[in-house]
Amino acid sequence: MSRVSRTGDITPGFVVSIAAVLLIALVLVIAGRDTSPAPASVASDEAEDESAEKTATLIPEQSTAITSEAVMALQRDLTELGYYTGPIDGVYGSATFEAVKALQTALGVQSVDGKYGPVTHDALAEAKGGAATAFATEVQTMLATLGYYTGSVDGIYGAGTAEAVKAFQTDAGLAADGIVGPDTLEALVKAVRAADASAESTPTS
Repeated sequence: MSRVSRTGDITPGFVVSIAAVLLIALVLVIAGRDTSPAPASVASDEAEDESAEKTATLIPEQSTAITSEAVMALQRDLTELGYYTGPIDGVYGSATFEAVKALQTALGVQSVDGKYGPVTHDALAEAKGGAATAFATEVQTMLATLGYYTGSVDGIYGAGTAEAVKAFQTDAGLAADGIVGPDTLEALVKAVRAADASAESTPTS
């Protein structure tokens, strides 16, 4: 009797079993994939957060502005002449600074720097039809209170006033140019307030 080899025989059941195994393996591979965001996406989100934090720290906090009667007087003069349209609040802020620059430009002041010095004073006083300004009067009064100015409080920003401003600026650690800008004015107001507070706290006999 002859013998029949079954080595090459493949039954339908065997094929179904192989297909089932492959299908299960495919399902397991798909289910096991990492569904977390790609590293590039995570890095991008972290970079955006870091950028937002840096932007926030670059925005300075609003500081408390120093007000003074001198600046209110200057703002009134600038308003009268049409160079300033902001509030009369006594703050030598950007609006007042720009108004002084506009005045300087219009009146031909050589140094358009937004600061109030002898040349700017003369131009402003002339525009107002006089020789004195209320701003200069207030500056002289503060300098006299602090002992830097001994001349007449006449509202005229002459050589004596300029020298007194320079002396104060030197002691305050500012550039001694004899011109009153926002920094010098703020230092003046603070010094006068400190002097007044010290005088009030000193007991009298």
